[in-house]
Amino acid sequence: MDRSFAVINKMPGEICESTKDGNEQYLVTEKFKKILETRSAAEFSFFETVNRVDRPVSGCVVLAWDRKIYSLLAEAFANHSVKKRYYAITEKNARDAGMHGHLAHEIFFDTKNKRPLL
Repeated sequence: MDRSFAVINKMPGEICESTKDGNEQYLVTEKFKKILETRSAAEFSFFETVNRVDRPVSGCVVLAWDRKIYSLLAEAFANHSVKKRYYAITEKNARDAGMHGHLAHEIFFDTKNKRPLL
């Protein structure tokens, strides 16, 4: 963590942005409630996620509470200056399953329980 931003590990099921239904129980910024409580409200008049990670997967999320740093980091993501790597855990070896260089799957959304199904 820096004075103006932090990188956290978002777990599967957590969300990066508020949802239409207003349910913020799984909002990734909730991880920072304790830190937010120890600092003055003025320090966090601005608090945003710089990048997004889909709900069903885990990954690094950058949080910024300085507008200038947010802008610089958001620009780095937009210009692809940030190098991203994606890893998939599969039940079978992709090559044994006949896949060559492309992993394909479908994600279904359970509207009743409001969660993704793989």
